[in-house]
Amino acid sequence: MHDHRRLVPLLVVSALAAACGGTTSPVVTAPTLLAVNGATSPAVYAGDTAVWTGVGFGADSVTGIVLVPGGAGTLQAEVVEWTDDAIAAVLPADVRSGPSYVVIDRDTLGPIDLFVRPRGTFLPGARSWVEGAALPKPLAGAAAAALRFPTGDALHALVVVVGGRRADGFLSDSTYLGFASPEGLITEWRGAPDSITPRGRRLHALLGVDRLNSRIALDGVAYEIGGVDSTGAVLTDVLGIGLTASGGYGLWTPLTVLPVARAGVAAVAALGNLYVIGGFGTDSLAARSVLTASVQPAGGLSGWFPGPPLPDGLAFTAAVVAGNTLYVLGGERGLVSPDTVADSTALSATVLAIRLSPKTGAFLDSAWTVLPTPLIQPRSRHAAFVLDGAIVVVGGVYMGMPSSAESEYAVPDSTGKLGPFQELPPPSVADLAGHPVWLSASPPLWDAAGVERATLVGGALPGGVSSRVWSR
Repeated sequence: MHDHRRLVPLLVVSALAAACGGTTSPVVTAPTLLAVNGATSPAVYAGDTAVWTGVGFGADSVTGIVLVPGGAGTLQAEVVEWTDDAIAAVLPADVRSGPSYVVIDRDTLGPIDLFVRPRGTFLPGARSWVEGAALPKPLAGAAAAALRFPTGDALHALVVVVGGRRADGFLSDSTYLGFASPEGLITEWRGAPDSITPRGRRLHALLGVDRLNSRIALDGVAYEIGGVDSTGAVLTDVLGIGLTASGGYGLWTPLTVLPVARAGVAAVAALGNLYVIGGFGTDSLAARSVLTASVQPAGGLSGWFPGPPLPDGLAFTAAVVAGNTLYVLGGERGLVSPDTVADSTALSATVLAIRLSPKTGAFLDSAWTVLPTPLIQPRSRHAAFVLDGAIVVVGGVYMGMPSSAESEYAVPDSTGKLGPFQELPPPSVADLAGHPVWLSASPPLWDAAGVERATLVGGALPGGVSSRVWSR
């Protein structure tokens, strides 16, 4: 048995196994603080409004306060809304990473640790693409997730890669773990040979859940969602694997399946939830469906529930959460093929947005908003990231590829509206690699301080499959 797997507590495997039908949180009657922004150790910015959730806070804040750590000691956060199960408060400018508390007339509730991230300003030419450690095997249509493990005011990050099409044309069932440097660059890969998936697949999603973005009680869990197997069947499978900060891992365990088969989806983990958007089904048509599931403390899922459908079916789109807004960018409409884009008119430049509740992660709007700031290039099979507050879209299949429009960005304002998309200055990944890349895995990796890194892992290239890894 592999040494790394033995490092995982038995709780990981047993909890995920028990979660096949979903798990529920225990009934709480005494006043209790459960989460902040849907997480047990949330990542926050100074000056933002955060939401403490639980039970028994009381009807108002006459006798209650919220305490957070600061540079000169404990600080009181400015409460802007107080209900019996949720408190919204503004984090002070000099808030620091550490324990937060809710103080009511009967008790001090908590702590829940905050991880305070530096707020960057996006400068288009300030970052450049650099090459990291190559994958052990070339893969296209693989999926990757990033998990972050806070210790005090620093993070340790781990990347999980699974599935994809190999250079010999077969589908991979292997799991690889990527270890990140404090700068947020992948410097080492290790295989997990005794934790293969039940079947090889590609065009699936992989989401990383940790204490920064959910109420998970474990170190972290990665969820593999849908995809296409070696027979071409579109899958409903959802699998979970427990992971530790040291690279320990459990076994892939079946969880609550999707209500419909999906591949080529966009997927995001945020505010204690998983969001699965668009994709295509057994009919090969781009889908309008949006599915969401809540992550339970033991690693299970609450079950899959429908969200507001997209205005039009979209496969191979990309999605990010910035602030409390979920954005969907580009994609492919109509009848789609796993391997080719038959008609460039199917490519979309549309950018959609919908607001999420910081209390529950639920959709605050009944329908998606089509933003008046489309992408410069209609594209699909691309990646999207949030970098220093800007939304950056990278690569994929688009007209004239490769070109100077390989990467573009827009900056959201405080209301969630986006400014116009603009091209990132060269060199692009295509410039550095010598060819365009699409169907790359794109884990939302952070450095040790919590600053985002754009990371592209593997991908398809003209006439082949890539093992190269790029970060920005």
